[in-house]
Amino acid sequence: MSATVADLRALLERAQPGAVRVATETQATSGVLPVAAALRPLFPGGGLRRGTAVEIGVREDAVPVGPRGRRPSGSPSGSLSGSPSGSPSGGYDERPGAGGCSLVLALLAEASAAGSWCVLVGAPGLGLAAAAEVGIDLSRFALVPAPGQNWARAVGALLDGFDLVVARPPADLAPAEARALTARARHHGTVLVSLGPWPGAQVRLTPVHSRWEGLGNGHGRLSARRLRVSATGRGTAGGRTRSAELWLPAADGTPAALEAAFVPPVEAAG
Repeated sequence: MSATVADLRALLERAQPGAVRVATETQATSGVLPVAAALRPLFPGGGLRRGTAVEIGVREDAVPVGPRGRRPSGSPSGSLSGSPSGSPSGGYDERPGAGGCSLVLALLAEASAAGSWCVLVGAPGLGLAAAAEVGIDLSRFALVPAPGQNWARAVGALLDGFDLVVARPPADLAPAEARALTARARHHGTVLVSLGPWPGAQVRLTPVHSRWEGLGNGHGRLSARRLRVSATGRGTAGGRTRSAELWLPAADGTPAALEAAFVPPVEAAG
């Protein structure tokens, strides 16, 4: 069932009485929402700057994996969460956006754990059990699987009350509507993260190289993924491209710098 704008307003109040007021009052406490240490090199100032739009390249059939390679509960293949779909066993996945959804969930987990109110819009494949498994604090997190026909108006209402709004834009979103939402995020000090192209994004993150570890030739268990992410855009220093090599997820399900996490080799089949 699609959500109306009134439903979204009610959602804010049900999450915590006065949620809209609380989010607005806390906007001045910090100009940057924190991100995991392994992700800080990708962001100017080491975090998600309030009042900005961030674009994350996401493959349409990309599916992030929970701790130790387990599919988050209740998530079908091809949704926003679960086990990898179509990536070679123990090999590289060069398709654009592979790993983008895992990057999004890592941002949500870190921000919610630090006390920020977060919402994910337009991801019907992700349930609360899956969100909890990847470390998202459910007490400060909301899901809007179907925002309704007026996508821009629904997202605009959420920008009024949440610190971090992650949304998958429709293909027919008008550039003028995107610019208006970016301006609204800037006005309210909200971080808007787009799962897909977003005109005027200050930072664009693109997973460019992905390799799963733990699977042998017909045996083993997914343990971690090596991921290279590039960052471009007006928000990067001098417009230069930044990059980071990550475990996303590492063996414990969290993001880690490549040199900071050890994945044991796969034992040879007996």
